[in-house]
This record gives sequence, structure tokens and C-alpha cells, in this order.
Amino acid sequence: MPDTNVIIAIEGLDGSGKTSVGAALAAELGAEFVSGTPSSWLGADLNTLMRDYTAPARYLLYLARAVWIGQSYTDSELPVVVDRYLASCHALHVGVPRKYRDSLAGLPVPPPSLAFYLDVSEPERLRRLAMRGLPEDPFERELRQDAEFRALVQCRFMAGDGMIHIQTDGLPVCDVASRAAERVRSALGVE
Repeated sequence: MPDTNVIIAIEGLDGSGKTSVGAALAAELGAEFVSGTPSSWLGADLNTLMRDYTAPARYLLYLARAVWIGQSYTDSELPVVVDRYLASCHALHVGVPRKYRDSLAGLPVPPPSLAFYLDVSEPERLRRLAMRGLPEDPFERELRQDAEFRALVQCRFMAGDGMIHIQTDGLPVCDVASRAAERVRSALGVE
């Protein structure tokens, strides 16, 4: 891998395979893997805030995590694979007023070296989420009930420069991770 820090972002909706693929990709590349939502990252009970996906405070938590990752891995000798990075900050918070997004444009967050958007059909995504056995949060409810909202969120994910789209339906995690690893090696010029 290159001498400079390498941040590989794994983006997508819940149920797309980010955590499984990210862990497998990190293992294949010999990279560190960073996973977890801001509430788990902070070790705090922020359930009420996390349910309000239009809250500027929730948006700031996601951005704070991205800034922390960028600062923490600036001098890392190992690449880092991140489950949710910058695209998630913006895509998962489409209801946050634009003035907040615009005022934070200058935050010191390094862009990812590569970013993958893991896509999955809605029936398969819902099947995967049901297997988790967790209650549906308001954001997931709106994604499930409103196809236009879901399309807007997906469009926000894909808006990032150089986002690499990978369809995960019917593919084993190891195959998706291998495809991503090939793209990483090719883009970074390593074997």
C-alpha cells in the first residue's frame, strides 16, 4: 500500500452489507477496520437523538466521527476501511437544513482514497434487516414506505466524486470484498 494514509469508505443503506464486506475487505488488504454508528462510537445512549434523522445534532455526530477518523488515521501506516464515512453523513441526513451542511463544508475531513456504494434491492435489504430482529427506526420506516425518499437518499450516496457502485444481491460477502479489493489495488497501483 502507499506510504500516505489510505481511507477506503464503505457506504450504503442499512442491510447493504457494509459491515460484513468492510471487515472482509480490511482482512484481505491487511487494513484496519472502523465500524459503528456515532452512538456506539461515543458509548452513549443517544437513542432519542439517533431516531431524529433531521436533527442537526445527529448530523454533527456523524461529521464528528468522520473528522475523528480522518485525524486518527492521518499518519497510519496501514490503510483503514471505514463502515460509513462522508457520503453517509450527507445521504442519511437529507432532512437537515442546508444552512448546517453549507456552514460545515470546511471541516478538516480528508476525502476517502476510494469509496464504494454497496447497493441491494429493496426486498433483499428488508429481508436482511428483518434477520437482525431489531425494531424499525423512523428513518428505515420512511425508506421502506416512500420510494421517492429512498431514491433521494441513494442519489445522495452516489453524488460523491468517484463513488464505485457494487450490487450485493445474491453475492457472497467474500466475492463482494474481492471485487472491492481488486479495485483498491488497481486504483492505488499495488498488487
